[in-house]
Parts: sequence; C-alpha cells; structure tokens
Amino acid sequence: MDDEGAGCSKDCYELKESERETCLERKTESNTTQEGGRSSKPTQGCALLKWLPSFAAFVALIAVIIMSFSDVFIEIATQSVNPIQVTLLAGLSMFVSSFICLVVHSVKNKDLIRRRYLTQEWLYLLSCAIANFGGFILINIGINFMPVGDAISILRSMPIFAGIIGWVFLKQSLRIIDFFYILFCVTGVSLIARPSFLFRQDEPEANSTDNKLLGTIFSLGSAVSFAISFSVGRKLSDRKIHSFVIISINSFANLLLSSVICFAMRTWDCPGHFYIVLLMVGAGAFTAVGQILVFWSLSREKVVVITVILASNIVFVYVLQILVVGIIPHWLSGVGALLILTACIGMAVRRDDAPTVTEVVSL
Repeated sequence: MDDEGAGCSKDCYELKESERETCLERKTESNTTQEGGRSSKPTQGCALLKWLPSFAAFVALIAVIIMSFSDVFIEIATQSVNPIQVTLLAGLSMFVSSFICLVVHSVKNKDLIRRRYLTQEWLYLLSCAIANFGGFILINIGINFMPVGDAISILRSMPIFAGIIGWVFLKQSLRIIDFFYILFCVTGVSLIARPSFLFRQDEPEANSTDNKLLGTIFSLGSAVSFAISFSVGRKLSDRKIHSFVIISINSFANLLLSSVICFAMRTWDCPGHFYIVLLMVGAGAFTAVGQILVFWSLSREKVVVITVILASNIVFVYVLQILVVGIIPHWLSGVGALLILTACIGMAVRRDDAPTVTEVVSL
C-alpha cells in the first residue's frame, strides 16, 4: 500500500494534466479495492495531487523569470552599446547554448541527425529564422528608445498579429470576441505609447515622447516579425521538425545576420566595462535556456497553460525594471499592459486552435 501510494505521486504527477487525472482515479480505485476502509485516508491524499499545479507549469514560470532577466540585461546593455552589437553577442551566446543542447539530444535521438530535409522544409526554416532575427533585433532597438517594460508589453501583443496573419493568409477562423481582443491590444499600445496627438504632453516630455514613439514603432515591428515566425512555425510543426533544430537555426541566423549588419555599418565598439559584455552574453544564454525550459514544459503540460504563463512575462519585466533599472512605469502604461495581457490570454485560450509545441518554442 505504501509503495503504491508513493508511486501515485511519482508516476501520475509527472504526466500531462489530462492524463494525470485519469491515472490518479485509477490509483484511487485500486487502493480502495485492496485496502477497503483503511485506505480512505491515503486515497484522499493521493486525490489531492490533481489540484496541485504541475511541475511543468512551475518550470515554465522559472523560464519566464529567466527570460525576463534577459530583457533587463538588454535594457542595461543598450544604454552603452549599439543594439546591433548587443544582438550579435547575445546571438553568439544563444547559438552556442542551443547547439550544445542539440548535440546532446542528438546523441539520444539519432534520427534527428539522419533526417534529410526537403527543399520546402529548408525554405520554411529559413523564413522562420529571418523573421525571428527581425523580431529580435527590432525589440533590442525598441528597448533602446523606451523602458524595457513598455517595449516587452507591446511585443507581447504578438499573438494578436499572429491571429490576424493566420486569418488573412492561412484561412484560419477568428471568433467575434477575438476582434474585441484586437481592440484591447490597440488601446493598450496607445496607452503605452501615449502619442502627442492623442495625449497632452508637458514641454519637458517632448523628447521623451518622440523616443517612445520610435520605440513603439520598433516594438510593433518586432511583434509583427515574431508573428510571421509564429505562423511559419505552424508549417514546421505539421512537418514534425524538432524544436531544438528550429532554436539552433534561429540563433545561427541571428548571429550571422547581425554580424553582417554590424560590420557593414561599422557599429562595432569595445564596451567600456566588462560587465556589459557579461550582460550581453548572459542575455543570449538566458534566452536559450528559457526556450529550452519552455520546450520541456510544453512536452508535459497543456499548451494553453504554458502560453498563459508566458504572457506573465510582462509582469516580471515591470518588476525587474523597477528593482534593477530604477524606472517606475507610468500608470497609463500599467493599464495598457493589463489590456494587452488580457488580449493575449484571451487569444491563447481558444477552443480548438491552440498553438503547438514547435510554434511556441520557435519564438
């Protein structure tokens, strides 16, 4: 009895939520049959496990916190170094981290190396990588013009653009309520950007408003680029291409393209402090680790649950912005972020069109 009760938490608790409930019920019935009335107390304790948050959801939350630190690292680094150079060093660190994970995983899964990709699959991978690079470099530039919390809040409107792109180009359906979520998103972005033609600005805030408008444009461009990457990810998911392959190719594209742009524009400059280099390298490593943890969580928990947890990245970035950078967000930015967060969660919790593992990790 004791061994079986311990096995309940060890075996059932590691399954997906839907499978875990069935397993727990089966364990409960087995315990009741074998022990009769004496098994009621352990059975009740075992049944309570299904109400606890899964370990995979906790790992996803850790991944969100790690990626929030990555965003703040970029905010600090872009104050001293050109955003393109930040993208280059972060991309290098991201590529090394993801490639190591790919090699380790390939040792256990030989088919990952032996698979021959079709020309169309390579085109999808290339398109996803280029779109991912555009999103990565644009958000780094956007963070350079506005507080990191505001930029990430606008970036997290990506599911809205992904829904629109899927509706227009992939013939996917949109519910009536989704159009209200789109309106929420537009309102939230407007409250964060606070353009002068909509909001009265004091004279000292003129330059800040211009910079914030530029940051908003770059952040929106990043959201659109990631939305395109998201949509291409749907095609990659249909073809059963492993997420580690996508992460590695995306990070290699970030490294290669940012290197070309950086040296072509002669924007390379030696950072004044060594800790800036550590922040840029740490930003890439944290992003890669966060994506890998998200992939692990998605393989063990419902996609909708993980997607909602990822949307909470807005909250953690704002907290770190206050504690680390020392910038207190405007109350209108908080309201705008809340509207965007509501829209993202609403678009994510869909009845039959939830994103797959590959689509989420490809971002």
